[in-house]
Amino acid sequence: MTGFVKQYDLPLMPDV
Repeated sequence: MTGFVKQYDLPLMPDV
């Protein structure tokens, strides 16, 4: 879910 993390920029979610 890299796009999700990149879009929302959540530090609590891993960049996978």
